[in-house]
Amino acid sequence: MRAFGEFKRAWDPDGLMNPGIIVDPLPLDADIRVATDVRPELPLLSRTTLAYGEDDGDFAKALRRCSGVGKCRRQSGPGVMCPSYQVTQEEKHSTRGRAHLLFEMANGEVITDGWRSEEVRESLDLCLSCKGCLSDCPVNVDMASYKSEFLHQHYKGRIRPAAHYSMGWLPVLARLASLAPMEANRAVRLPGVSSLAKRMAGVAAERDLPAFAPTTFTRAHRRRLNRGEGRAGGPKVVLWPDTFGNLFHPNVLVSAVRVLEDAGFSVVLPKGQVCCGLTWVSTGQLDVARAVMRRAVAALAPLVSQGLPVVGLEPSCTAALKHDLVELLPGRRVHGSPPPCTPSPGSSTSTRRTGVRRAWTPPPWPRCTATSTPCPDSTRTGS
Repeated sequence: MRAFGEFKRAWDPDGLMNPGIIVDPLPLDADIRVATDVRPELPLLSRTTLAYGEDDGDFAKALRRCSGVGKCRRQSGPGVMCPSYQVTQEEKHSTRGRAHLLFEMANGEVITDGWRSEEVRESLDLCLSCKGCLSDCPVNVDMASYKSEFLHQHYKGRIRPAAHYSMGWLPVLARLASLAPMEANRAVRLPGVSSLAKRMAGVAAERDLPAFAPTTFTRAHRRRLNRGEGRAGGPKVVLWPDTFGNLFHPNVLVSAVRVLEDAGFSVVLPKGQVCCGLTWVSTGQLDVARAVMRRAVAALAPLVSQGLPVVGLEPSCTAALKHDLVELLPGRRVHGSPPPCTPSPGSSTSTRRTGVRRAWTPPPWPRCTATSTPCPDSTRTGS
């Protein structure tokens, strides 16, 4: 080895060819990302917004979850991770690639512009925030949460993309449109108006704008109760009126009320306007999301404190209540009770908890039905 070193120095006096590889190699532990005896402090991650409760509040520890197994690069087989990689086939769009980029950003040696990094933003841009990695990844990497944290820090004090305002604030915009839904529907379908609205909202021109329901579910439910048509007896169950069900597809929530009442329950709704805050979480507007979730907890508090079960229909919404809410409001309890449970009404969770009509079964449905489990439902709602 000594003779080979002398030969190499004779022909490569400046050490430009494979430096530190064969001759004069670095110590075995020199290039280990995290030393075994000491874990360097990463000042960039000292002020994060999410709690990272499963990683002791340490975002750096969360990023170190990825061990490079590469299950996120699968081409076939069961599971949902990672949809963006399956389309692009690029490492930077895999869960592993994104986790490594975030760690290099925090380390500051390869990616030097921190939270402002355009390379990291581009890598995360195609992430659907589906949380598929949270269940499929062997070490439960939660890239959806990491993306929310990054977007929150990346755009702090800066103008955001148009889609962050139109999609992030969709619950507020839809609520305003619900004051005159038919007029809003006609307006956005006028020649030229639709194209302008899509351009301003950052929506692809090929997509159709959603139509608002003639009336909201909450309004129709109150009228139904005032007419004395709701079930008065039986144990109470709280139905969560998610934004899409309430303002766009109220027939889904109406059907849920029929099912729950037929099962022997009396359906109640949280008071006031409530929202899970997911649209703000997924666009990284975490300060607004926290405020929205505080209102949700306040609305559920008097109901959950009575021991009432909470039923949600939209999987991504219930996942936000069960996971993102705890990350933004760590340790938050409703009058000493655990966070609200959000079972799917298709399950018998509520019936088992209350002991009402255990023998109840849904009426026969003489049709073939195709079902699929959404990503959030498979990762956080126990489906």
